Amino acid sequence: MNERVAELREMASAERERLSESFDSLQEELRDLTDWRTVIRRDPDKALAVALGAGFVIGLASGGKSTRRRRTPVAPVSQGRAASAVSVLGSDAWREVKSIALQLLLAKVSSLLVDRRPR
Repeated sequence: MNERVAELREMASAERERLSESFDSLQEELRDLTDWRTVIRRDPDKALAVALGAGFVIGLASGGKSTRRRRTPVAPVSQGRAASAVSVLGSDAWREVKSIALQLLLAKVSSLLVDRRPR
């Protein structure tokens, strides 16, 4: 009976040691994953892409307007309606370009996040 108890204690001690090592390893890995410096060092290109993307999205979400006053282009009198139509079309085209750029950016960021997901 004493041999069995000693054997069980030894097994429990070995298991406790193994679990302790596992926990330490997981703790270190978690520290690396949550430390932004390590993430940037490991993959600076992705970190830059995510930062630029986040800045772009925040800029669009906040209206993308600067604090300084923008001038409205004034069409010369000789061009009349044609010049104002061009400026309106230019404005719509710019909105479309921003929309497409945002969609591409979000697709890229989501693919980067899917690639980083643990399997």
